[in-house]
Amino acid sequence: MTGLRRFLVVLLAYLSAALVGVSAFLAYGFFASDGRGWDVNEIAFGFAVFVPVASIYALPISLPMILLTELRQVGHWAVFAISGIVLGVLLTITFTEIPYQGLNLELAVLMTILSFSGAMIYWLVAWRLLPPRKSALLSAERSI
Repeated sequence: MTGLRRFLVVLLAYLSAALVGVSAFLAYGFFASDGRGWDVNEIAFGFAVFVPVASIYALPISLPMILLTELRQVGHWAVFAISGIVLGVLLTITFTEIPYQGLNLELAVLMTILSFSGAMIYWLVAWRLLPPRKSALLSAERSI
């Protein structure tokens, strides 16, 4: 039962990170356009499209990090901070180059900040608010 509980916590934390990242991205777009032309349908569409997209694009970096931290029981915030920065840099390299013009620095900084904040939200939910329970067997093993 604890394995299922932990899986659900990890899933909730991952989705929370995607929601926060997409919320910040949509807020950036809203304020950059001075709110012109935005309505509830566009915001809902933005969430419906960008939350799954953000979750999928972050998965190649996030999944190994989640598996490693879960299996090794490492929940230090610095691990997630570093992985968020690495994810932001990789996403920046992959998606922010403007053809024949180079890197879009404003978007690069935004993506790095959003990836970092997503990783920290994941850490907050998965390791601070809902940390893994230590089983009696695991405690007994470590005391031997």
